[in-house]
Amino acid sequence: MITLVLSILSSTVIFVIFKLFTKFKVDTFQAIVFNYLTAFTCGFALYGNEWNSQATQNLAWFPWAFLCAILFISLFVIMGWSAQTNGLGKTSVAVKMSMAVSVLGMIWWYNEDYSLMKISGIVCAFLGVALVSKPEQVDSGTSVKASWMLPVLFFG
Repeated sequence: MITLVLSILSSTVIFVIFKLFTKFKVDTFQAIVFNYLTAFTCGFALYGNEWNSQATQNLAWFPWAFLCAILFISLFVIMGWSAQTNGLGKTSVAVKMSMAVSVLGMIWWYNEDYSLMKISGIVCAFLGVALVSKPEQVDSGTSVKASWMLPVLFFG
């Protein structure tokens, strides 16, 4: 139960922090990159003795690790921009519902049967994000297209 509560709190706090970046004039990209460097330093300091030197002999994993790093940083930058422009609720819903894409990928990857229940659940997820992301009013600096695009990017 404690793990669930901490998970919910941490996933909510990150959007609040992204929203506060504009108030305190913090550059989102720099904060995210600094966070990753800090996490690497802490991880190496705490678990550096468990480092396997054989991992550096065959670097076939490195391009994939680099791609994951680029994708994670890009996702967090998009989450930050979306939280700042679209608000906390819309961004949070879009991020949580983007699991529908993962479910589609798993159905395809593992050659599972497509049932009416699975398809309707995925369609409802996409529809839910579309309806929540619909702007009530568009600020003068944000176009309708830009307001829809940030949450939609989470599905990519």
